[in-house]
Amino acid sequence: MVVSAMKNFIVILLFLISGLSAFAQREFYQWRFGQYGSLDFNTGTAVQSSGSDMATNYACASIADSAGSLLFYTDGTKIWNRENVLMDNGINLRSGNGGAQNVFISKSPGKNQYYVFTAYCYKSSSVYLGGLYYSIVDMDSSGGLGKVTELNTKISGYPTSKIAGIKHANGSDFWILSHEYETDSMEVFRLSASGLSAPQRLKTNCSFTHEGQMKLSPDGSKLAIAYPFVMPFGGLALFDFNRNTGRISNRKFYDRIESVYGIEFSPSSEILYFTDLKSGSLHQLELKNFTADASFPTLSKKIYGTPGISIGSLQFAPDRKIYMAINGAPSLAVIEQPDFVGSACDFKASGVTLTWSYSGLGLPVFDPSSIYIENISAVGNCAKQEVANTIIAYKADSIRWLFGDGNTELSAGNISHYYQTKGNYLVKAVVFRKNQIDTLYHPLTIYSVKKPDLGKDSILCTGDSIYVDLSASDWEMVFWLDGDSSKVRNIGGSGFYEVEVSNHGCVDKDTVEFRTTGCVLQADNFCVNDTTLLSLPFTKADSFHWDFGDGNYLNNDKPFAYHIYSNKGNIPVSVTYYLDQFQKTLYDTIQMIEIPVPDIGNDVFLCAGDTSVISAWRKEYEGYEWSTGQTDSAIKVWEPGMIWVKVHIGECIAGRVIQLDTIDCGIRANPVCVGDTMFISLNHVGFDSVNWTFPDGFSKSGNRIATHSFNNNGKFEIAADAWKSDFHFKMNDLVEVKGVPHPGIHGPLEACDSTFLTTRFGETLPGMKFQWNNGSDRDGIHIKESGTYSVRVEYEGCIAEDSVDVIIRSCECALFFPNAFTPNQNNLNETFGPMSNCNWSTFEFVMFNRWGEIIFKSDNPSLQWDGKYLKELCATGVFGYQFRGVNEFGKLVTESGTVHLLR
Repeated sequence: MVVSAMKNFIVILLFLISGLSAFAQREFYQWRFGQYGSLDFNTGTAVQSSGSDMATNYACASIADSAGSLLFYTDGTKIWNRENVLMDNGINLRSGNGGAQNVFISKSPGKNQYYVFTAYCYKSSSVYLGGLYYSIVDMDSSGGLGKVTELNTKISGYPTSKIAGIKHANGSDFWILSHEYETDSMEVFRLSASGLSAPQRLKTNCSFTHEGQMKLSPDGSKLAIAYPFVMPFGGLALFDFNRNTGRISNRKFYDRIESVYGIEFSPSSEILYFTDLKSGSLHQLELKNFTADASFPTLSKKIYGTPGISIGSLQFAPDRKIYMAINGAPSLAVIEQPDFVGSACDFKASGVTLTWSYSGLGLPVFDPSSIYIENISAVGNCAKQEVANTIIAYKADSIRWLFGDGNTELSAGNISHYYQTKGNYLVKAVVFRKNQIDTLYHPLTIYSVKKPDLGKDSILCTGDSIYVDLSASDWEMVFWLDGDSSKVRNIGGSGFYEVEVSNHGCVDKDTVEFRTTGCVLQADNFCVNDTTLLSLPFTKADSFHWDFGDGNYLNNDKPFAYHIYSNKGNIPVSVTYYLDQFQKTLYDTIQMIEIPVPDIGNDVFLCAGDTSVISAWRKEYEGYEWSTGQTDSAIKVWEPGMIWVKVHIGECIAGRVIQLDTIDCGIRANPVCVGDTMFISLNHVGFDSVNWTFPDGFSKSGNRIATHSFNNNGKFEIAADAWKSDFHFKMNDLVEVKGVPHPGIHGPLEACDSTFLTTRFGETLPGMKFQWNNGSDRDGIHIKESGTYSVRVEYEGCIAEDSVDVIIRSCECALFFPNAFTPNQNNLNETFGPMSNCNWSTFEFVMFNRWGEIIFKSDNPSLQWDGKYLKELCATGVFGYQFRGVNEFGKLVTESGTVHLLR
């Protein structure tokens, strides 16, 4: 049956290079880019090499021969040969400066010639200037250094700065793609041995600008185009591409990425990466989830982001990594394993150091299918099971396997490997043959299946069953020995049970055996700190393991156990008994009762003659017994002596004893005059601490004696909060203060002309006497001269004094209005207005003509009338004025009159 087939399946992983008759071509193993940057991929990894005379921040391309030796490179305007010298006739190529992908190199089928395609995209005053061009490089010329034999042949008129190319499905011809500027049309050219065909014009239903990249997937099935800075939102478009016909179809949008720039597919063509210039970020989009138009970031994952840096182009490399340009950086960022999702892609912000060069925004572009080889496939993917790796297409001198888990091995053919843990691995096979080296790659996901757990073989109580829930794990299939396939079920009754689970082809299983018996766990005596008995009603077992639930255990051969609990509450207890190889655990919960000691406080202290209520009430108590013979929860007490209480819950009893004492509560104080120090004390000397509170808001902490001064006469209540042990006593008493409070003359004073001084009493109390230093014996005095004034007040034998400085000054300032002025531009008497040495808090000056019209108004003391009305000089004559202001002393001043305007 199916279960048996699954159990006997042997998991084998087969790595296969299918149909290769030669090693991969290496035309794109030499990169030239940025500010003199160069990388060599011939060793299987990116190695920095010397030799580049190109300095550009934007698009570039380079080409090597089939062995990986550099032929030439270009920035779209110039071409350098392998010796880093400008190629013969290799200048003045038509190409715009600043494009992300406006240059592309393609080999002429069947010839030792190369087409260099360039795009010039420029728009001025709504007039488009530019075109799509090609130039031909003949590598048989100039002693093998190459020569441009055909320069700037125009093949289209309105391209963006986006050119892409890929080999035709026939393996010989090439497709060249260019999108028109600000239209919804794509032009697709076919390059064959007979030359370049006329373009197919295909509708994309997208109007693209020249910024950003356009990329074909390594397997040639997909096309992605960036369209940044397109209002209202930028984004990218994804199409299906047919390598047989060159047709595009099935457009999808991913919008709201305003400044998308770099685009690249993973080696498997299943993941798309893109960069965002504005946010300095890199994102990952799984294409299997992209079935319709969507808005960023609905589906994508953010891999990296550093605001303020300029992230540019992305480019798939021969080592199956994706490199990312960061403008002005002395390094390139690298996505080490681009076929893995999320952080497993292993992004490194400084992946390759550029020792003597710098990155721009551009990286060399090329035909992605040239390094795409569907060379490794896998069967079997379970951790801790044998994995077989096999190369069969041709004989190799040797193969160095790098399994991606830190292990390597050398072989000449078939090989096996064990993966210990599940995860994502990039497997490499470095193949050596006739002094040639090629590296094959395969992203491999190893799975593991979690072993099901049915528990231990057990004894079940009669009628019991075990609930098994296998739905929480990610098992794809569940098979029970009895034919059931449920992930959730009850199993029970004597017998064997077996379940087998599988996940991604990985299989594991578990078995359990049950026996049934009658079971019950009993307990008696549930008082804390008493002995509790746990027992079973049967004795047929080899041994017993008791778990008392409080961290204590006991192993014995008896069906009973004794234990003393020190904590109350619901305590889960269990006993596991063993019979032959079987075991069974019985559970119960016992409620341990802890009767709390009654809380009737500490020893009691009362003021003599007072009473107190003592309560032992708690809701869980079932009864009370006091030393007084009472059985209520609370009693009233007043006599000194011992007081005790007993309480009970069920058969558990607890008690408490306290002592009651009385003390003398009272306050003593001596009478004083206002301002003198009063001494206050408590009658009882045994208080631990005292807080005093006085009626004027002051408080003091200390002992039984305190001092205080009063600023007013009368009788005042003093309060004392005293503590003895845990008891709090509140006491108060009235004290008498004689005399007069502080007279309260406010000052120093300033006044205009004169002022009247008085004390704060308002009126003279009977018997109160006043004596001023000017000889007056009244409550207040009238003052016209500056000086120091003091008063002495006597009342009921108590004396108070006060003094104040008084300043009397004049509150007048000068104000003058001339009777004539001459606005004749001789710099004498040119304006008219109030002349004053006053500081005005309010100021209003108005001029009138003889008909009463307002011809000038000012609220600024520095702004006077210049003799003009409506910007015209008034004729000689008499004019009226009015003035109203408040001076610095708060005095209102008004003036009015006439003035003569003279020539």
